[in-house]
Formats: sequence, C-alpha cells, structure tokens
Amino acid sequence: MRGNITRRGKSSWRIKFDTGRDPGTGKRKIHLATVHGKRQDAEKELSRLLNASHEGTLVAADKISVAEYLKSWLSGAHGLAGKTVERYLELGCVVN
Repeated sequence: MRGNITRRGKSSWRIKFDTGRDPGTGKRKIHLATVHGKRQDAEKELSRLLNASHEGTLVAADKISVAEYLKSWLSGAHGLAGKTVERYLELGCVVN
C-alpha cells in the first residue's frame, strides 16, 4: 500500500492514502492527515500510519470514541495478553 504526500504550506504537509473500500457502498475510504515540519517528518508519519492501517490499529478520529476504542483494545483486538486485560480490569482502568 502506498500513500501520497502533498505540500500544503511552507512547513505543512498533507498525507493521503486508501484504507480499503466501504462494504456497503463500495466507495474508497481515504485517510487524510496533516503534518507540520519537514517532509521527512511527513514521510515518517505516513510510514507509521500505513503500518497501523496494515496491522488494523488505525482509528479514524471521527468514527469512534475513546471509550469505544479502549473497550476494543481490552477485548484483545490489539494483541493484549489475557492476564494483562484481567489486571487492568482489576485495577479499575475501565469504566463500564
């Protein structure tokens, strides 16, 4: 999977890449992000985002709440060991 980096200003870059297709409509789903700094910073961020997308840990900020993300994280969807999840629940790290 590849992405695109476009200059937006003197030290601002837009990152754009596909994250797949919407199963209901068949339309492309595109992830956009803005990075301030050097082009190298944008390249690093693009690499990080592509890796997160590939691993299934990329979360669109406007699509899920923090509480929902934490619940999915604790459900084991992101590779946490069962004992770790158990301990987090014992400590009260999650509010129902």
